[in-house]
Amino acid sequence: MRHVPIESCRRQPDQQWLLTESTGLESTLRLHAIDCELALTEVYGKVELQNEADG
Repeated sequence: MRHVPIESCRRQPDQQWLLTESTGLESTLRLHAIDCELALTEVYGKVELQNEADG
């Protein structure tokens, strides 16, 4: 599993912010404001990732 994090912040009904992190290419990111879910493979689709051993 590649460690490719993505974070999202969402305001809760009590005006507090909720930070959510999705990690790994098999994860998804939920965008509640537009009722959409993205696979991290789509988000990072054209990004060339370094091997973890390369740093």
